[in-house]
Amino acid sequence: MAYSTKRKSQRSNTMASNKKRKLENQTDSKETNEERQLEEDIVGEILRLLPTKSSVLMSFLSKQWQSVWFALPAIDLDFDEKGEPLHENNDDDNHVVRQHAKFINMFSWFVGFREKDKQQQLVEKFRIRMVRYSLLGDEATVVDKWLRFGLERSIKELDISLLGGGGKAGYTLPQTLFTSKSLTTLKLEHVTVNIDRHSLPVSLPSLKTVTLKTVRFNGYSSFRGLLSSSDGDLSPSIENLSIVSCSDVGTDMFWNISINSSTLKSLEVIDCDCRTVSASAGNLESITIVSDYADFKLLNLYGCSKVNYMDIRARRLGTFNVAEFSQSVKEATLDVPNRCTCLYDCKLHDQRYILSRISAKVA
Repeated sequence: MAYSTKRKSQRSNTMASNKKRKLENQTDSKETNEERQLEEDIVGEILRLLPTKSSVLMSFLSKQWQSVWFALPAIDLDFDEKGEPLHENNDDDNHVVRQHAKFINMFSWFVGFREKDKQQQLVEKFRIRMVRYSLLGDEATVVDKWLRFGLERSIKELDISLLGGGGKAGYTLPQTLFTSKSLTTLKLEHVTVNIDRHSLPVSLPSLKTVTLKTVRFNGYSSFRGLLSSSDGDLSPSIENLSIVSCSDVGTDMFWNISINSSTLKSLEVIDCDCRTVSASAGNLESITIVSDYADFKLLNLYGCSKVNYMDIRARRLGTFNVAEFSQSVKEATLDVPNRCTCLYDCKLHDQRYILSRISAKVA
């Protein structure tokens, strides 16, 4: 009886010891997981602060860093090149070519490596910048692949600047870009837009901010197709629109820029060679029109009743027509030639009268 009691006591002590050891192991495992997560969070914050090129190089230091790298929400493929002209048989220029090729290969490896991520982590911001696009020949296929990678991961902000030889916009954006459901911000520079009406219709339902700089459009229909809804008005989701130094591929000018919108809040049209600019936007708060184009004939502003900032500088403008305009503009500049015909609510007036009616000071 005493022996049996002793055996039971030993088993009880052993079970208690095993249970204690198990709890200690679970605690150690929990602490290890928490420490690992904390370490990954710290690494993630470090990589977020670095340019993508630097974070790619840093990821080579540790496989653990590579796993954190998969989750980075912003990708910045900035070649960080200078735009000086190249000369044949120049050692410095040969170095530039080698560096350009190195960046192309490194970023292509980066995109290919991220494509292996089975979870397909979302990418919020995607930026591509080159000042020597097509230095190695046709690089369109490479850029297409990079963009496809971003679009498959539901990018929200896309910023592309691809300056090619001679300062021309050589890269034509793929049609798949114009059907992104997630895109909220689109910044384009030194690229060409060709909207094919026979392919999928343009559908950018989340797009709020559009910045176009030195963009060449293959026909005015491509310009309208990018920005307009099916009824011809500006896409109802767009709130901020900037058009700077843009033109038509064939004519190097826009014959007319016409904006009709109930949601637009900010509009800029700067240094575009167009003959007329018309804006009818009831919720517009800020408008900037700057042009030195000799054939700028007409500027129409209709129903822009909420504008509080206006900057009009067009030294060769023919006619300035304002109707149902805001009368509480806080800051205004109106710089048009004396010979410019100024109409306010369909009546002929001079510049000072218009400025006085919208309650602004003469700049």
